[in-house]
Formats: sequence, C-alpha cells, structure tokens
Amino acid sequence: MKNIKKISLLSLLSLATLFVGCNNDDDNTGKSKVVAASDVTGTVAFSFTGTQTVQEVNQNVFNITVSIDKPQVVSVHVKLAQIGGTATAGQDFTFPSEIEIPAYATSATASFKILNDLTVEGTENLVLQVGGETTANAKFAPATANVIIQNSISDKLDLVFKFDKTFYGDGGYSNTLCNLTSSLSGDIYDVDYLLYNASNVDTANYSAATIACEEHMIIDIDNYADGVYQVRSSLYTNADLDLAFLSFPLVGSPEFEIPISTEYLRGGAITKATYAQSSGIWTSATAAGTETVLFDVMISTNVSGYRSFTIQDVNGVIASGKTAKKVSAKYLAHKKK
Repeated sequence: MKNIKKISLLSLLSLATLFVGCNNDDDNTGKSKVVAASDVTGTVAFSFTGTQTVQEVNQNVFNITVSIDKPQVVSVHVKLAQIGGTATAGQDFTFPSEIEIPAYATSATASFKILNDLTVEGTENLVLQVGGETTANAKFAPATANVIIQNSISDKLDLVFKFDKTFYGDGGYSNTLCNLTSSLSGDIYDVDYLLYNASNVDTANYSAATIACEEHMIIDIDNYADGVYQVRSSLYTNADLDLAFLSFPLVGSPEFEIPISTEYLRGGAITKATYAQSSGIWTSATAAGTETVLFDVMISTNVSGYRSFTIQDVNGVIASGKTAKKVSAKYLAHKKK
C-alpha cells in the first residue's frame, strides 16, 4: 500500500511540472493563443448604410456582419437589442438575440427580417443596436441601424364564408349543418360562393365552390377590371332539410334560419372583420338551387393609378381601405385579353 501511494504522489508531481512548463501564451493546439479581452476589438457592418426605408414585406432581409481583429480559442457572443422605435418584435420584425463568432474565426453574419403583419397601421421604425459592453471577451463599439417600415397593402381581398349551425329534432336528436347527410338522398348541406360581374356573368372564380364547410375566396385585384362585382351564396344541396317531415330523425325539426357570415380581410388596408347576412336569409326549408346576393365588391382605380376594394351591401358601404400599388403589368396584360 505504501508503494502505491508513493507512485501516485510521484505521478501527480510529474503532471504538475508538465503544466507549469507549458507556455501560457500557447493553447497547445498550434492555432491561436488566448488574447485578453482588452486586446481584442470588433466592428459591425450592416448590409445597408444610413437609414433604410422598407415596405412591410417578408422579402426584406438585412445582413449584419461582426468581425474581430484577432481569433480566439473561445466563441465571441455579440448581443443584439432593440433600443428604440415603434415597431414590435415578433410582429413587425425578427432578429437573433446574439451573433456568435466561433472559436478561431474572425467574423460571423446573421440576418434580421421585416415581417408583414397584415395590420392597417402607419409608418413605424426600428432602432437596432449591435455590440456594446455586454460582449465579455472583445470590445465592440455599439453600432445602430435605423429602419423605417412603411405599411404594406395586399393586392388580394380574402373572404372566408361560414354557414354552420346546430339544430334539433324529436327525441333529443341534434346535428350540425356541416355534419348532416340526408338519409333520403345521401346529399350533404353544401353552400357555394360565386363571383359575378355587373353584366351578371359568372367570373369563374370557383375557389369557394367546394364541399368544404368553411369556404375561402380570394379576389386578386390584378385579375379584375374596375367595376362592381356580386358575391353570391348558392345552395348547391340542402341535405333534404326542406323534406324533413319525410325523414327520421329530422321529423319534428322546426324550421330555422341559416346563419351565413363572411370574414373579410385585406392585409394592410381593410382590418379583419365579420359581415353577417341581413337580407335574403335562408331557412331550413330553402330549396336547393337557390342563389342570394350577399354583398357587392367594387374595384376602382384613382387618378394616380392606385387600385382599391370597397365592400358594400344594400344598406351602404361595409368596408373600404387604403389604395394598393399602382396598376400592375399583370393587370394590364390581363386587361388586353
């Protein structure tokens, strides 16, 4: 046992001598010596100069490159922070919390992105700071970027149509329009939504004419000339609800109204809201094949060439928004056809 202790003690002493004999300026890898933070300086470069004005679209991505004058054996972490501006992180823009320069490297690049949040809003701005005293192992003079973000307007009007309802019959029976299938014909309750022009011609926009319970129509302003267009609801099949007195367990179901509502949104121009049909209301006794005008969509171009949507019904304007971009090449090509 004594011999083992002596050997262990000698081994430890030899190891200590080995470490003391190493050069403190050499990391023993042959790559780079450790440099004190006071001796390492860094710089920041943005992919643009001065104040940048951008549209609120996802394609606006900007690079930030951080560099140090001497490589290190450990990573350098350079912090990023919003220090001013009215823009909201995660809604109007995104950026990483830090940029990491890997060990033995002298630079690294990261990006920050401008987001399209679809909200109708005024011009915003973002003041981004990179570097500063929070960087532990390098000295970075803080650099700032100022980005002015202009509200972006979508070229598309999004319409989402809904008609579901829970109803009841004899003996505690209940069902919903979206789950209903006729025991007489096998038909479901299916409403289509169509777009007609002022001449009462179907525009062949069938995006909302499927068998889905919640239909979605997109009206791309580039595909339509100025004018008034009718959005119509068309009862394709009604699951034989008008013959409920013949079909158990629908026997005894009282007649009820069909609630048709539309969510409308034009990003950056018309705030998302819901329009509930107030005239021409269907009931469970409405026959298949019935069509009703929900509302009109007016497309117009102002004297400067900017185009806009207005939603209106028999009672007047429901919603209208800011003008979009000028008449596009796509629209002009479509108009020539």
